[in-house]
Amino acid sequence: STFMVRCASPVEKLSDFSCLHQLISIAIITSPTPHHPDTSMMHEVIDSLRLLKGIERCELNVICDGFEARSQDKIKGNPWSMSKIGIITPEAAANYALYCDKLEEDFRLISAESSRPMSVTRLESHHGFAWAVQLALNQSKTPYVLVMQHDRAFHQNFDDVLGIIRQFETDESMRYVGFATINSAKHDQHQKSQYRLLDEMLPLCKRLGPTAAGADCPAADYQLVPLLFWYDSNHLAHARRYLDIFRPFKTASPELRALVGP
Repeated sequence: STFMVRCASPVEKLSDFSCLHQLISIAIITSPTPHHPDTSMMHEVIDSLRLLKGIERCELNVICDGFEARSQDKIKGNPWSMSKIGIITPEAAANYALYCDKLEEDFRLISAESSRPMSVTRLESHHGFAWAVQLALNQSKTPYVLVMQHDRAFHQNFDDVLGIIRQFETDESMRYVGFATINSAKHDQHQKSQYRLLDEMLPLCKRLGPTAAGADCPAADYQLVPLLFWYDSNHLAHARRYLDIFRPFKTASPELRALVGP
């Protein structure tokens, strides 16, 4: 199941946010853009993590997707027209290398001055977002991973990451909780107009409140909304369960296997 948020250290023993760094690591997926070697967009994304309470000590790894460099005469259209499939010009490749170098240098300085371990992983070939995420999940030493894109900063405070973790622990069907974007915030409209499933999905919504809220808190201040499909924006995932989606034929029902074929 996938849900969306709208707006030593087993989890059951956690009473505050101090141990979240033992449970969550952060993976930011990046790839070549025309803005490189400038790193300001990445730092804006990293700085926005301060809006999520309790993850300031969580280990952060930037996954730099690989590429194939081709001369401009072998690229159809403008120099960036094939970047989605990992093909860029030698000039873009040089700027991307400088960008990755700068991130490594910045992270060494930041890690020395803070409690957050930070690193850069460079992929030798083009993976694309999904396979880069798979690599990050396999590398993770924590049971949960906050997956982010290099151009998706947080813009609102969220103080109940621990509450989401506890929800994962009580509902083994949950694999992923996405943070709402302009597109995903309209998901209920798609459920109603395009799929006609809103009435069926509403009873599955989960109303939750802040972990720090007192017993007399009058109402929950956010809810988890079931998703019909994956959004690749910022999301918190259970690493082991999330990896199952990369092995669909091991988890799919016999009926689905027969329908899809070998």
